Amino acid sequence: MGEIEEHLARDEALWRTWSEEGVTENTPLTVDFSFYATSQAAAEALAAALREAGVPKAEVRTTRTLWVFKGWAVSAVEHGTWSLARLQDRTWAFCRLAAACRCRLEGCGAMMPDQNSAEPSASPNGGPATRLGNSGVTEGPPSVS
Repeated sequence: MGEIEEHLARDEALWRTWSEEGVTENTPLTVDFSFYATSQAAAEALAAALREAGVPKAEVRTTRTLWVFKGWAVSAVEHGTWSLARLQDRTWAFCRLAAACRCRLEGCGAMMPDQNSAEPSASPNGGPATRLGNSGVTEGPPSVS
């Protein structure tokens, strides 16, 4: 299975999870897409291409993997109502755009809305809101067995 097909399969699982949490095609949702680049120039090119493609919030920051390797993370945020078809359409387009900029799509995720309000669901202990549906994004170094 190729990279795009893997992302599309993850989107299906992600949509099922969102649906189980009460998300429908009419639910406003903010979806975060995460990308990785090995050069700052590639990351900046991707962020510019995403803005040009209509994504107003595309940001670049440095990141480290393992102890010494430095890379660049690009995040893109889109607001609106979502369907599996729209999610997969954006995934397909973002995979192609990332590849053209010599970057890669890491995955996407969203904060689930609270069933009783428009605010993200808060943790019962007052911690951060619950983030459901990470389709493959990882932070930090891989675990060592």
